[in-house]
Amino acid sequence: MSEAAVTMTRRFREGHAGRLELLEGHGQIDGAARRAAEEFVGSLAARFGIDPESEGAAMFITHVAVAFTRVRRDESAPAVPHVLVEELSSRTEEKAAVEQIAREMEGDIGGPLPDAELFYITAHVCTLRGDDVS
Repeated sequence: MSEAAVTMTRRFREGHAGRLELLEGHGQIDGAARRAAEEFVGSLAARFGIDPESEGAAMFITHVAVAFTRVRRDESAPAVPHVLVEELSSRTEEKAAVEQIAREMEGDIGGPLPDAELFYITAHVCTLRGDDVS
């Protein structure tokens, strides 16, 4: 992991610790998913210049931690609306980055992320970059 990704992981971990502790304490996420989500989000934040304190950052790391927990529990992901698939069809840079980092995290989360989760995470990245995505 690059130095920038390590720094962003730390900033997300510190900035959203309360939220993640609450989710973990109530069984909504598990510790392994939480740690993997912090690293995953930190890597994407470093790559795309996402501010851990920006509006939507808390929702982003929450979604990723819950998605990783669903994979670890072998639970299905919610369906992706067709309009979102269409809107993201031109976002090849973001989609490729999300898919690459997700593949690198498979060992930490117990398997691959479903395509639906990849779409939702890509939408978060685009939104946090300041793009309007439904």
